[in-house]
Amino acid sequence: MQIYKNIDKCLLKILLIFLVFVSSESFSQSGLINIKSKEELILSDFTKIISSKSDSLKEIYNSEILSYFTQILEDDLAFDYKFDTLKNYVSILFSDDNLLKVYTWGVSLSNGEYKYYGFLQHRNKKKVKSTIYSLSDKSKEIENPEMELLTNENWYGALYYELITTKSGKKKYYTLLGWDGNNDFSTKKIIEVLTFNGSEKPKFGSSFEIEKKKSKRVIFEYNTQAKMTLSFNSEANTIVFDHLSPSDPKFEGMYQYYGPDFSYDGLKFDDGFWIYLPDLDIRNKKE
Repeated sequence: MQIYKNIDKCLLKILLIFLVFVSSESFSQSGLINIKSKEELILSDFTKIISSKSDSLKEIYNSEILSYFTQILEDDLAFDYKFDTLKNYVSILFSDDNLLKVYTWGVSLSNGEYKYYGFLQHRNKKKVKSTIYSLSDKSKEIENPEMELLTNENWYGALYYELITTKSGKKKYYTLLGWDGNNDFSTKKIIEVLTFNGSEKPKFGSSFEIEKKKSKRVIFEYNTQAKMTLSFNSEANTIVFDHLSPSDPKFEGMYQYYGPDFSYDGLKFDDGFWIYLPDLDIRNKKE
């Protein structure tokens, strides 16, 4: 009789495990269906923004996008979801440690300027639960953006296209390379360092010193018709960028007249800081 009792207990455990598994799978499938349906709604709103000439209508459609994204990101399944149908509208970056996912996009305005939106999805170290932070673009209100420590609530907006994960001691540094359409006359590119403090709150800003100029972030501004290189070379572990200068010395400080001067500088991460490397010879070195 004892043998049958033990068998019954084993069968009960197997049944419970099976029911938990089935329930979990069913919940996951339901969650994915919900994400996909809202992804379609977001895609529809983006196409409306592209075709609209009214800033007020763009704002309405974008508000819907923000609402749908907020609902989606409440589900932890969203962290591993690719959002492939949105790749032409939203930049989505993953950190190498699989703890951070960054969403950004921009909306062009009728005056030639852009406004940026986004979210941070940050996992705890056990990769079980993620916290969502909405990014509020306050670029126009930040008087001295190169010198300010910022948060997700007063963010220097940009469309991020590259995410570099580094570590010094126990601290993680997420360096973001971004683009800003700025206006009809000049474009900006940005190097932004994101960290999370002890209470896991996001902080934007680090210590840079380029050509004796100290800053919390690096902002390059140049003529909108020019093309500037700003990218990370993983082999050399170096951020490489075009050196910018005015087309004529009389335009010094007038950044709509700046462009690449066929020389290159760089930054290399060391002990929590990005160290400036002037005059890189990229012809003979993979930097």
